[in-house]
Amino acid sequence: MKPSARDALALGLALAAAWLAHQFVLDLALVGWDTYPIIAASRVGGPGELPGLFTEEWMGGRYPRGHFYRPVSALSFALDHAVWGLEPRGYQWTNLACLFFAVTSVYVLARAWLRSVGAAGIAALIVAVHPAMLEVVPVAARRSDLLALAFVTCALALQRFDAAPGRLRLALGMLCAALAVAAKETGAVVIPAVLAAHAWLPGPATPRARLQRAGVRGGPAALAALAVIVLHTTVVSGLGGHPDSSLLGGAVAGVLGAGTWVHLALVPQPWTERPLVDFAIAAILTGGLGLAAWWALADDPFARSVAWILAVWAGTLLLLSGVSGDPAAWYVAPLVAPYALLLGLVARAAHRRWETSRRPAAAAAALVAVLVVSHIVRSDPVQDYTGWRSVSRDTAQFLRAFDAALADAEPGDVVTVEGLPIGSGAPIERVGIHSALGLADYSVAAYAELVFPGRAVRVVLDAAADPTPASGDVVTVRVTPLPGDGRPE
Repeated sequence: MKPSARDALALGLALAAAWLAHQFVLDLALVGWDTYPIIAASRVGGPGELPGLFTEEWMGGRYPRGHFYRPVSALSFALDHAVWGLEPRGYQWTNLACLFFAVTSVYVLARAWLRSVGAAGIAALIVAVHPAMLEVVPVAARRSDLLALAFVTCALALQRFDAAPGRLRLALGMLCAALAVAAKETGAVVIPAVLAAHAWLPGPATPRARLQRAGVRGGPAALAALAVIVLHTTVVSGLGGHPDSSLLGGAVAGVLGAGTWVHLALVPQPWTERPLVDFAIAAILTGGLGLAAWWALADDPFARSVAWILAVWAGTLLLLSGVSGDPAAWYVAPLVAPYALLLGLVARAAHRRWETSRRPAAAAAALVAVLVVSHIVRSDPVQDYTGWRSVSRDTAQFLRAFDAALADAEPGDVVTVEGLPIGSGAPIERVGIHSALGLADYSVAAYAELVFPGRAVRVVLDAAADPTPASGDVVTVRVTPLPGDGRPE
């Protein structure tokens, strides 16, 4: 595929849409409970300390509810801290860059697989404006999802199916597969996705020959990703994840929760705020997309091959979401990529079969248009999302008060800082973009470590339940949440 002026225009429009929908994050503080702990754990004093990012647990053990290994994401924070210090705008620029990377990678993959500028443009636009990205882009701590998504799509786009790949393409495909897993655990989806792509996309006629091609040409990328998984288990001493993480039970939970994730992809924001009506709308759209996809795949072996790969991709993500043991609304972001490619596939079929099947083609095109427009009108700034802006203001105000209180404190003092903006959220069963999380007690402890190096500071959220007496060597800071704030429901 040689890039053309039409490619530049289609991708440019998608990137412009991503900018318009998310540029507001440049004015946000460093929000999200995990952001300051990640910065504190990822900073390095010089090039000699960089290898340590690949041998240490994510957040350096500061996260109280799980164990993870994401060295590529940690490296991005190390670079941010080296360049920007604690300036929020720098981290938000990196978040936007990760979004642009994801949009571009999806366009390149869609262009290679769907062989249509328009279909690829639609797929990239979906990733650019889908409201699920509002759960990810404002929070530096969640850029791991964007990086994993982008590297998975890059690894797939680098695969070659019509001939033996060159050494450079093979090496880059292996690198992207490894980086996907090293960005976030869900990047492991690259293994079945790459193998499925080589097994199903046009090539050898017999099943045995297809499996052989999958092993020979997809094997190197799969092995590179598997090597990072092995390193992950070594660093975290096992599966890791949340306390409820489980391979078998989690996989079952992921399958059982598939309906919720499909709902979140197609209708990420309620249309009417009336649960029964919105459920009916989601059911109609899901059924309509199923029918449109069935029509698009009829008499098109190539489209069926792509659809099978997307099914493996999305299905594996569903399984991984269950294995995590603690699914959250922003986990839908990686699912946006295969969903966007499916919409591109339907749009491609509508265009190709317009002359021979005008009515079904018009219906399929209308469905794609409805879904695209529904995501656009629920994006920012068309729909104003005040949650992140409010939490950002409260976070900046709280940290100013915290700095002032700690600046005057002496070892052994016990001080109180009010107004901790914990933020709020909602379970994934309540469909909609809800979460806007600010700081937790361990977030403030990491912030103190960054801003007041060399001082021993202990942060206590629930003073009544804290049995530890004040120490002469430690400043104890008791923080009280803003009224109405609390952990996600």
